[in-house]
Amino acid sequence: MRTPLLTDGMRHRIDSRATAFHSRTLELLRDMPGNRCGVEVRQFSDTVVATAATSTPETQWMQHVSGLIPGDQHLVPKIGGAAPEKR
Repeated sequence: MRTPLLTDGMRHRIDSRATAFHSRTLELLRDMPGNRCGVEVRQFSDTVVATAATSTPETQWMQHVSGLIPGDQHLVPKIGGAAPEKR
């Protein structure tokens, strides 16, 4: 029997690293003086993170939800109705 090139465990590790990299990048932008892009980062579970840049909504890579897996459907209403955090 051949081992698949991309196992579920490997896929999960790749996804979690991509989520961590994306959210950390946006956190660094958010924490710059003045937060010119209006970056918001919200954590909804251990694995689910949503990011947005309210001042630059056309910048698609900043408007992102990462880490959703089957079984996380209960988080969708919270993510969709999330109010911006006050800083």
